[in-house]
Amino acid sequence: DLKKIEFFKKIVNGLKDAGINYKTNGNFHIPIYSITFPGVEATSLVSLLSEKNIAISAGSACHNYSSEPSHVLKAIGLSDEDAKCTIRVCWNEDLKDEDVDEFLKWLVTYVKLLSGDGFDGQ
Repeated sequence: DLKKIEFFKKIVNGLKDAGINYKTNGNFHIPIYSITFPGVEATSLVSLLSEKNIAISAGSACHNYSSEPSHVLKAIGLSDEDAKCTIRVCWNEDLKDEDVDEFLKWLVTYVKLLSGDGFDGQ
């Protein structure tokens, strides 16, 4: 869906503009996106975002509830460490531009917090 691709491009551009260290995994043309934030524990990021009612997942879909790195992410070439720093994003059909803006705002805030970059005490 073109709208979902545009949303993901907006996220990627926002991460670039914020100076966030990240790596996308896979293909823009599927509805589920995988992003690695080196040095940022995905489970911590998922937990913080859930406090803002933003639901994302760590790892891969067939990896939920395991403390081991996802075999799927390792199969696409990620190290154990990068696999543990990877989130999975899937867009809801009702998603709006302002939802993406809100997600991006909190994603950047929490990635910076967890990486120790730019913590301002708030």
